[in-house]
Amino acid sequence: MIERKEAIEDIDAIAGTEGLDLLLVGPADLSQSLGVRGDFAHPLLQEAIARVADACTRHGKAWGVAGNVPPPKEQYAMGARFFTVAHEMGLLMDGFRQAKRRSRKN
Repeated sequence: MIERKEAIEDIDAIAGTEGLDLLLVGPADLSQSLGVRGDFAHPLLQEAIARVADACTRHGKAWGVAGNVPPPKEQYAMGARFFTVAHEMGLLMDGFRQAKRRSRKN
């Protein structure tokens, strides 16, 4: 997981580590570490993701982003080959909403 600005600073060494197959960017934690908490469109975050993409391409590693920042189509165009389609909190909230709807019907 790439979630700290220090990881971005050392991304070539991380991506070059033998035995690692995949680097996954955590945009929420990374944005906070970069000082732009929750601003997923911020140039600092976008540049950091691009640096991960470039390093992974150079070192032959797969990479992806935990979430839709940038959107999966853009991630794919940047070379990402690992995509998340849901996260535990979203799934949990969807389940609660469904249960609430069902309970109101009965």
